[in-house]
Amino acid sequence: DPGLVQGATYEWQDGSTGQTLEATASGTYWVRVSLDCCIASDTIEVQIDALTAFSLGNDTTVCGTGITLSAPPGSWTTQWSDGSTGPELLVTTSGTYWLSLSGGDCTAADTIAITVQPMPTVTIDGDPRSCDGTPVTLTAVVSDADTYVWSDGSSGSVNQVAATGTVWLQAMNQCATVADTVQVTVAGPITLDLGA
Repeated sequence: DPGLVQGATYEWQDGSTGQTLEATASGTYWVRVSLDCCIASDTIEVQIDALTAFSLGNDTTVCGTGITLSAPPGSWTTQWSDGSTGPELLVTTSGTYWLSLSGGDCTAADTIAITVQPMPTVTIDGDPRSCDGTPVTLTAVVSDADTYVWSDGSSGSVNQVAATGTVWLQAMNQCATVADTVQVTVAGPITLDLGA
């Protein structure tokens, strides 16, 4: 709106001749105002970023070390739930996170719940050798697993192995299945007879 000039004619870059023009897209806008033999013109750059509802996505579970959330592109001001104002937020722990965008008199926000599920780990602990014929005692050292199972089908934290062979232990959660393997040796005692 260049203002009311009594008796003047108006011409906008789109050819319209009203006193005002509604800018609906980003770009360069100009107006020429004529009154008798006087002509004046002005130009303005308009930036319109549609600050409408946006989505950080559905609540989700991620595997491993985390996920990076990103703000939608635009020239508005960002505010994350941790107080940061950058275009991205690295999420490494489970929780609820939000992003608020503001530009002029407009604001929009969204919230997402994220569960960060670590990858399972598994180790078989214990001496896998027996020299006197007694069973070998192996212990499961497992973290971040929903279930685990030994190669013989058992699921206890301790496994007594009475025979030589390969023993494995698998640990599982919704992200992955991992395993550890040991070679077990069960040998009888050595009998020596040097004679009489």
